[in-house]
Amino acid sequence: MKTPPLGCAVLLALIVASAVLALFAQTPPPAPSPPPKESPPASANYDLRWGVTIPMREKVELITVRKTAD
Repeated sequence: MKTPPLGCAVLLALIVASAVLALFAQTPPPAPSPPPKESPPASANYDLRWGVTIPMREKVELITVRKTAD
């Protein structure tokens, strides 16, 4: 049994229309990013220094030392 040419034309038109609609479909706008958090205030009891250990490759350590210590 042969498919009538009108049925093929309608089917082809539906396929083309769905492809065109998919091309021009809008995406929703991105969600807004949350505001950055406030950093805590620096403590006056500590002095922060950066120490580098040379034998270890690219190793950096944070050293905290009390200001009142000698």
